Amino acid sequence: MLASALIAHARRHLVEPAAFYWTQDELLQHLNLGVKDLWRAICDNFQDYFFAIDETVTMTAGALTLGNVPANVAKVEALEAIGRHVLFSPRGYAHHEMAAARAAAGVEPDALRQVFYAITGAGGPIGAPTIHVAPKTTADLTVRLIYLPTVPALTLTPTDSPNPIPGESDDALLNWIVAHALAREREDRKPDPDWLTKYATEKANILTFLTPRQNDEPDVVEGLHEPWIAS
Repeated sequence: MLASALIAHARRHLVEPAAFYWTQDELLQHLNLGVKDLWRAICDNFQDYFFAIDETVTMTAGALTLGNVPANVAKVEALEAIGRHVLFSPRGYAHHEMAAARAAAGVEPDALRQVFYAITGAGGPIGAPTIHVAPKTTADLTVRLIYLPTVPALTLTPTDSPNPIPGESDDALLNWIVAHALAREREDRKPDPDWLTKYATEKANILTFLTPRQNDEPDVVEGLHEPWIAS
């Protein structure tokens, strides 16, 4: 559904077809908070329903941070040097390997085999995270950034935003809107527990449906030493 349709549907349950007690902006705010709650939960399923690639990130010669990092990066999935066989490995900024690489002289791109990286800062939607890298290079590299993007806020105007959450989530968001809107009518100002229960049930059903993303092969956990065990 579009954002306007979800809010109109919620108004039917609130018995207020036209805005009077609950404004459109208020219900839109509840809707956006529900979207973000589902977004966080679905991201924790690790099924790449929210997925982005940026191939304009730069590792400038002599620099210890990447440039052109998008502002909507919530989590980094992987980094790849475009056109070169370079392994990017995550390390804490103060990790001894990261510190040693940071202190080293610049490396020729053809001799570069491994780059350590550390992600700092709040990240999206507040702003682009800072991605520290080491060692330095003596020439510019273009980096492919594979990442989990934040979900933008839904709007009613000038664009009526569609629901961005997969898994037939309209009913879950409807329940969230009504539950939080009814808090204004409650003495304790808490969301309505019955509607919250309906939301929680829908949310659980969505998460179950969305994992796994493919039915071609069953999900299995690979044992720690399995690759070295003879069949």
